[in-house]
Amino acid sequence: METGANSRQSDAVTIRCLLRLTASFKAVSPLRSATAVQNGAAIRSTLYHHVSPRHSRIMRCLVTCGPSWEPIDRVRRLTNFSTGRLGLLLSAALADAGHEVLCLKGEAATAHGTVPGEILPFSTNDDLLAKLQAQAGRAGAIFHAAALCDYRVKSIHAEHGDAVLGAAKIPTRSGNLKLELEPTVKVLPQLRALFPAAKIVGWKYELDGTGDDVIDRALRQIAECATDACVVNGAAWGDGFGFVVPGKAPVPLASGEELGKFLCRWLRGEK
Repeated sequence: METGANSRQSDAVTIRCLLRLTASFKAVSPLRSATAVQNGAAIRSTLYHHVSPRHSRIMRCLVTCGPSWEPIDRVRRLTNFSTGRLGLLLSAALADAGHEVLCLKGEAATAHGTVPGEILPFSTNDDLLAKLQAQAGRAGAIFHAAALCDYRVKSIHAEHGDAVLGAAKIPTRSGNLKLELEPTVKVLPQLRALFPAAKIVGWKYELDGTGDDVIDRALRQIAECATDACVVNGAAWGDGFGFVVPGKAPVPLASGEELGKFLCRWLRGEK
């Protein structure tokens, strides 16, 4: 008689084989349309969620963490301050709970360490999006905690008016520079199409406003990006973190460790 543990292991092997088979479709036609990418994601997501036994609650989880960067020239960058520590902590908590974890970590993150899973570095917003697209449909949960750049350089002009964008290293003799910035690609709003059946959690780090303002922004993010929940933190929220879902009171969590344990319980459907 097959035990529960052996049954789950057998199911996991079956799921991995099916997912690898569907992932190999893109090798046949690497130049696929956006519709084909979404259709493939939907097929893989359906396989993942319906072949997997519901009672096991074991998922393949993607965690993004750390900062992205956008180039000014080949030696200077725009970036955000983010250590990536929380994402590593969360990845470890998910792995300890039995989940398969892929941590996509900004290459400029200052936190270091290993987690029981794969760590895949990313650079720019576009680079992260491409790596998430390569995983389309192959995750049961996504925790998007990365601190991504909101702007990138559109043009650079010296004070005399000449354009200098594209220089390998802009010399200081160029004098004062005027940088024109434009919005970067937004990753979170694109995740639902890539992972149709996954649980998706976004992040809101806010410095201005009140706690109620932060909750309103989190709920707006959930509605606009079709996510399931939002983790909030920052000076506007106060100490620790808050877990926000529509229709329920925010759950306060005192530390990153407490947040990791809570999110594992949430994935299992526990209150």
